[in-house]
Amino acid sequence: MGADIVLRGLVILLERVRRGLQQVLCAAPRGGLRRPRREDCVDVVGHLVMIGFLIARPVRRRALGAMRVGHHITEGDTDFLIRFDAGDMKDGRTRQFPLPSSLSEHMRAYLNTYRPILLGKCDHDRLWVTSRGRPLTDDGIASDIE
Repeated sequence: MGADIVLRGLVILLERVRRGLQQVLCAAPRGGLRRPRREDCVDVVGHLVMIGFLIARPVRRRALGAMRVGHHITEGDTDFLIRFDAGDMKDGRTRQFPLPSSLSEHMRAYLNTYRPILLGKCDHDRLWVTSRGRPLTDDGIASDIE
């Protein structure tokens, strides 16, 4: 029950961040301030989606960092399916489960809109991407969420 409440709160935060992101990226700089890099702003959405994923489906950092689009996460008609092979898991057991529907819209937006911005000219299938377009490493995940 507690994780459901936290996930609901995070989804509300994600919706507000995504709305605010449009305003920040479209607004003209004021008072001599530079406009933030688009990639840095978009990176926030990716981190929030990742944290939501971890709240809903806790996995080890190594498995989270190794996730690949089209292999570990696939999109169905309305939701996403998450799959980890036996080699991805510490106990050597295959896992498969749906992404909670409350995160599906945000994951879809991350995959279709925000992740391509982060990738820039980089080309790889890792799910989680840094603001420089590179795959997010285990250490990067640790510093971002711990």
